Order: sequence, then C-alpha cells, then structure tokens
Amino acid sequence: MTNKHKWLFAAISLVLVFVGQLAIVTETHTGSSKYTGIWTMVGDDAIWFGKTCLILAVLPLIVWLPKSWVGYGVAAWWLGLMAWLFVPFVLR
Repeated sequence: MTNKHKWLFAAISLVLVFVGQLAIVTETHTGSSKYTGIWTMVGDDAIWFGKTCLILAVLPLIVWLPKSWVGYGVAAWWLGLMAWLFVPFVLR
C-alpha cells in the first residue's frame, strides 16, 4: 500500500473523529436512515454515538502498523468494539 492510500485512510479517520467530537460537544447528532428517514439524537444517545465514532476512527489507522502487527491490531480493535457495544447489555 502506498503512502497516498495510507493518507486517504487517515483522512477517513479524521472525518470520523470530527463527527464524533462534534456529537459529543454539541450533544446532538442528526442522521438519515433508509427506513426511518431523518432523525436526531440528543443528550446521552448523541454522546454514545460520538464515542462509538471515535472507536470506529481507529480502524482506518491500522494501515500505518507494520504488516506483522495488522492482524493483532484488527483483532484488538474488534474485541474493543464488541466490548463497547455488548458489555453494557450484559451488565444490566
């Protein structure tokens, strides 16, 4: 993978960080869905969405790891994402 492609992935990550931080700071996020149309999250839901965007922003940065570490990085990221999504349901 060339540096041009790596910087493209870094830009994608930067957009996700921007959207996540914006949702956290303003405590609102407006989105659109195919089945539900336009909807707006406010308060705790928007903050949760913003934190999830920050976790998702880490994945494109894995292209900067050495080739021998990519598998471990993706596995660690996946475990972190699954823990973030499902541990709160298990602990209720």
